Amino acid sequence: MEPFYFKSYDRIVGKAETYAELLSEMKRLENTDPYCVEYHVREGHISTWLKVSGRPDLAVKIEGAKDPKVVINILDEEIGKQGHGPQHRKGSGGQHSTKRGPGNRREMH
Repeated sequence: MEPFYFKSYDRIVGKAETYAELLSEMKRLENTDPYCVEYHVREGHISTWLKVSGRPDLAVKIEGAKDPKVVINILDEEIGKQGHGPQHRKGSGGQHSTKRGPGNRREMH
């Protein structure tokens, strides 16, 4: 995935290589350079990057939004969900023996 560069007056002021980094940089820049975030949202740069980087579903959700705070809230909600899905849970709650063989099985009740 190509990185997203936040530019302000031809200077790179932020860089994101993941969706979480995009959200983090948007939050940071909203406080330090709000016009930069507003520009990239208004011009559709954020939604275009999401489309080409594999998240067209997320791009559609923010396409109509022109307010950076609204976009940040949508991204916060959607990106936050990713870490709570079943494929991201640690462990299954059961115990597993590291030894192999018929005599080393543990019975679970």
